[in-house]
Amino acid sequence: MPGLASNFFSRVNTSLKSQIASLAKITSKITNSINNAMQKVQTKITTFIKTLISKPRSKRDYIEISGIYLAKRFIFLVILSSAAIIFIFYSFVVPRCEGYLWYAKLPISSDKAQQITGSKVKLYDVDNKLIYQGAVSSGKPKGFGVQYDQNGNLKYRGEFNFGMYSGKGEIYDSLGNTLYSGTFENNRYEGPGQLFNMSGKIIYSGNFEKGEKSGRGTEYDPKTGMRKYYGEFVNGKYEGDGVLYSPGTEIISYEGNFKNGLFDGLGRKFSSGHLLYSGAFANGKYNGEGFLYDIVSGSVIYAGKFEHGEYNGTGRLYDKQTTNLLYEGEFSNGKKNGSGILYDKLGVSVFNGDFRDDGIDFISYFGKGFDEIRGKFGIENKKIASDDKILLLNSPIDSVLIFEKDQNNKYSFNRVIVGKKFDFLGLRDSEPIRRRTILGQPYSSTVLSINDYQHKSFSSLGLSALYDNVIYSDKYVFENYFIRLFFSSDKRNVEAVEVGAL
Repeated sequence: MPGLASNFFSRVNTSLKSQIASLAKITSKITNSINNAMQKVQTKITTFIKTLISKPRSKRDYIEISGIYLAKRFIFLVILSSAAIIFIFYSFVVPRCEGYLWYAKLPISSDKAQQITGSKVKLYDVDNKLIYQGAVSSGKPKGFGVQYDQNGNLKYRGEFNFGMYSGKGEIYDSLGNTLYSGTFENNRYEGPGQLFNMSGKIIYSGNFEKGEKSGRGTEYDPKTGMRKYYGEFVNGKYEGDGVLYSPGTEIISYEGNFKNGLFDGLGRKFSSGHLLYSGAFANGKYNGEGFLYDIVSGSVIYAGKFEHGEYNGTGRLYDKQTTNLLYEGEFSNGKKNGSGILYDKLGVSVFNGDFRDDGIDFISYFGKGFDEIRGKFGIENKKIASDDKILLLNSPIDSVLIFEKDQNNKYSFNRVIVGKKFDFLGLRDSEPIRRRTILGQPYSSTVLSINDYQHKSFSSLGLSALYDNVIYSDKYVFENYFIRLFFSSDKRNVEAVEVGAL
């Protein structure tokens, strides 16, 4: 058995060696054939190139085309050069010229669109609608460009900086109307610019900061094209020096200082072109020292302090026709309140004392004697006796001061009857609703039989409507005094007011 196995392996080994030797011969022949072929090809190529690059020597070195002989060498060089130019153009020139010499048209979501730089780029949305064309740097609009909305309408035309409106540009509405024209920074109005309404009418021209009107500018009425306001702005509101015009005119209604859109600081207010007020303002109202003028005569009718648009503090009232001083003293909530001096139309002092609710505070002088009353009210025009009473007619204040004997058998002032010329508490020609607002509900309303002192008082004051013995009256009772209103026969007009101590 060992001899049999040895004989088998010997035969296998001899067979393998024989096959390998045969394969080696075949491989050698193939290799020699390839080498010979390569040498022949190389020889032919070399010969061909030498033929092309060497000067033509015979007719075989030319090609006839339509009767024209062209050297093979020339044709080869042209073909080779053209191929080289085409390769270089498409490999190097085209990628660098796209976006500069012609528009690069790219989907906005593509990788190339996120990286491209060029002055001619068109970007499209997912629906293949043009949304931008212009200059781009590293995928962001930079330089001059035009932006469109999703419906293809012009939205913005101007300068960009890394995708944002920056520099000069214009914004449009969907109909193509210009809404803004001017300069931008980071998508906001910044610097000089103009705003327009939907009809294309200018509504503002001036400076902007961070998207708001700030600095000096002019607002216009779009209906008339006339100025509404000219001056300083802060954050879209009037602030600083400015001029406000009456609607639809070039007539000034206010000039001076503004704050947060309201008159604030020193300024002048006009009515139909006539000066109405000159002085200090706060929150849109007269506040501080100022002058109020009669718009017809132009004369000063009040000079002094204001608060919340009303007389408050010390001030002076003037007659608008004669310009004479009518009152100087203290005011509160637009009315004479506190100490003051009252003058007649000739400028002569007729009362120096206390006032309340725009009238003389008669009540504060109840219980005073003749000397004190004369010291405040001046010498009477007429002295009248009526039973146990003494009546002092004071024509300048259209009043009769009435004195009665007190417990010490001395005469003291305890009531007054005021005529129509002196508008006591603003009750002259007042309607019932106004009287109720001022005095409340009457204590009594009756047809009154007038007594002797009342009749003499009415006669002294020239109140002919109250000469009858029976007249209408309303009485109002308060803590320590009463007020009685006397009416004409139709009970509409207040003819006189009586104030007395209880």
